[in-house]
Amino acid sequence: MNYGVELRGPAWGWRNSTLRPVFGGFFSQLRATGWSLSGSLEGGLEWSAPGSAQRVRALVVAQRGALPFSQFFTDRTQSFGLQMQFEF
Repeated sequence: MNYGVELRGPAWGWRNSTLRPVFGGFFSQLRATGWSLSGSLEGGLEWSAPGSAQRVRALVVAQRGALPFSQFFTDRTQSFGLQMQFEF
């Protein structure tokens, strides 16, 4: 089972572009891991030009639980880092 959410705050103008806070979470429960909850949380800022579908996000990311797409998917892991996303 997979669950997810994305929240986007109100945009504010900055030098002929817009900034907005964003937050997201993804959680999963897999039979292979005994239905234990695994998940990740992300939060940061999104930058875009007005009326454009292209965006850049700078995020802080935290993950805890099993990684289902690795050879060690039954091991519990945790990580913390920074992430840049480019959406075109």
